[in-house]
Amino acid sequence: MKEINLPSFIKRQINNALMGKIANFLGEKETATQKAMDVLVPSVLAGIANQATTLSGADSLLSMINEGGHDGGIFDSLGTVLGGGSATKAFLKSGETTINTLFGNKINDITNWFSGYSDVKVSSASNLLNLAAPLVLDAIGKHIGGQGSASELISLLGSQLPILKNTIPANLVHVLNLNNLNLTPPAQREALRPITDIPQALDKPIKAEKPLLKSLLPWLILLVVALLGLFYLKTCKSNATDAQTETAVIETPKSDTQPALTTEKTLKLADGDVKVKTGSFLDLLYTVINDPNSDVSKPLTFDNVSFAKYKTDLTDSSKIQLDDVVKIMKAFPNVAIKINGYTDSRGDADENKKLSQGRAASVKTYLTSKGIGNERLNAEGFGSANPIASNESEEGRTKNRRIEAILTKK
Repeated sequence: MKEINLPSFIKRQINNALMGKIANFLGEKETATQKAMDVLVPSVLAGIANQATTLSGADSLLSMINEGGHDGGIFDSLGTVLGGGSATKAFLKSGETTINTLFGNKINDITNWFSGYSDVKVSSASNLLNLAAPLVLDAIGKHIGGQGSASELISLLGSQLPILKNTIPANLVHVLNLNNLNLTPPAQREALRPITDIPQALDKPIKAEKPLLKSLLPWLILLVVALLGLFYLKTCKSNATDAQTETAVIETPKSDTQPALTTEKTLKLADGDVKVKTGSFLDLLYTVINDPNSDVSKPLTFDNVSFAKYKTDLTDSSKIQLDDVVKIMKAFPNVAIKINGYTDSRGDADENKKLSQGRAASVKTYLTSKGIGNERLNAEGFGSANPIASNESEEGRTKNRRIEAILTKK
C-alpha cells in the first residue's frame, strides 16, 4: 500500500501564489506565514489523532468529517477559498468549531506559541489555525473515501504519527497537550514504518518478524474494554427507563440546597414524549411556560442548534431539538416565541447582522413548516450586539454565536 503523508499532500495544494495571497490577506510576510503553516497543519492533524485514541473519539471525528461534507472537494476550489476577501473569511470561520473541539482552553497558549515561533501576529496565528482545520479534515475525508469507517480513520491517523513525530517541535507537543501521543522525538531516531496500533508503540522498535496477533493485541484489548463499557451503559440506561413513572416529571430550578434527584426527565405531551436533561434549553423552556412566577423576558439559549458552514441552513441534528420545540408549542397553543440570532464580533458588522437574521429566520421557517402558526413566531438578527462573553477568546466567541428564544406570550 502506498504510504500517505497528509501534511505533504496539503502543502502541495497550497502553491506559492496562494500562500502569497494568504499572507497578504493577513498582513504578514509570506516567509513567516509559510513557516507557521508548515507546523500548524501537522499540529492540527495531531490534535485530530489525539481525539481518535478511543473508539468513541474516532466515531465522533468520523461524524464531523461526514456531516461537514469533508470529502476533499475543497482542494478543487482552493484558489477561490484561499484567495482573500469574504471567501477566505468564511473559510476561516468554518474552522473555529473544530479547533475549539480539539484544543479547548489551550488555544490562547497555542496561538501565542506560533506567534513567537513564526513572527506573525497572535491574531494571524489564530486565523491560520482556523484555516488549517478544514483543510486537514478535507484531506482525511479524501483519503478515507466518502463514508469511511472508524477503523479506516484510525488506520490512516496511526500511519501519520511517525511523520508528526519528526515535524512537531518537542516543546510544542506539551503546549498542544498531546503528551499521550508520544510525539517527542527520541535522542536516537528510529526508522519507523506507518502503524495502526496504539500511539504509545511509537518509541518501541518494530520487528518484521513480530507475530500479527501480538501486534494487534493492544487494539483487541481496547475493543473488548469499549464493548464492555457500551454494554454497561446500555444496561444502566435500560434500568433507568424501567424505573420511570407513568406521569411526567416536572421540576422547578433547583436551589443550592436542593439535591439533584435526576439528570433526565420525560415530558408527556399530546404529540409525544420529550426526554430532556435538567437545565437544558428544553427543560428551561418547559419550566418557564408552566411556572406563573417565571421571568419570561429572560432569553433562553438553544443548546443544540447549528448551521452549515458559511450558510443559514440548519444541520440535521438541530432539527431534532426543533421537533421537540414543536411538540411543546403544540401542547401549549397560547405560547408565542421571539427567536434572536447573534454572531461574534469578528468580520464585517453588516454581514454578521445579515447572517444572524438569516439563521434566526431559518429556525422560524422550520417551526412553521411543522405546523406552528406564523403569528406565534418572530425572528430577528442582531449580529455581534449583546455579547454574553468576551470576544477576545475563542471560548467567548463560541458562546456569543448563538440562537435565543424569548417567550412573548404564554
